[in-house]
Amino acid sequence: MKDLNNDFELLILGTDVNAYYLARCYHELYGKKATLLGKSPLNPTAISNILNVIYDGNIWTEKGFLNALFEYKKKLKNKYVLLISSNETYWGFIAKNAKILKLSHFLFNCPTTEIINSLMYKKEFYETYENSILDLPYTYYYDCKQKNDLPSGLNYPVILKPSNVILYNHISFEGKNKIYKIESFNELETTVNKITDGGYDDTLIIQDFIHGDDS
Repeated sequence: MKDLNNDFELLILGTDVNAYYLARCYHELYGKKATLLGKSPLNPTAISNILNVIYDGNIWTEKGFLNALFEYKKKLKNKYVLLISSNETYWGFIAKNAKILKLSHFLFNCPTTEIINSLMYKKEFYETYENSILDLPYTYYYDCKQKNDLPSGLNYPVILKPSNVILYNHISFEGKNKIYKIESFNELETTVNKITDGGYDDTLIIQDFIHGDDS
């Protein structure tokens, strides 16, 4: 294998604050600008002068994502491209197409699709690791397709969030949040209806609220 110190380019996937942090670390360590590939401009990276950005509105689909990668690779000829993603969607695409990407001189440290799914889809995560050393809160799974009765007798407040974050990221509706802190059964019912009416039809996670900050 060639000496990768001079024969690789870094391509960060995404334009959010996580992507900016990755680009800043690269710039501080190597004094070079990383290239970012993103769907659209976002504030953390839109006006930064320590990185370069390529926008492609089609990369939110697997086919568009692969097309964008190979189009970028054409300009680099025999150089390797180190891929680092800032979100779950792109890691999923990489895992599903790992063989062809490696053959095309893309480098990445990515687990298998099975492991990614166990971490990325919240229902699979909690079911996979419920008997592990992790201290997990009480969790109820609500199937939006079945639309069964919501659980009664919960100790409010509770947390409501989508299990399928990829699907959830691809829809848009008024009042959409990453997660929801719910204070009553009526608020739970209203919020679930708002999410399902907005186009989400997978599993929702309802959990005990854990007090404290993000740590």
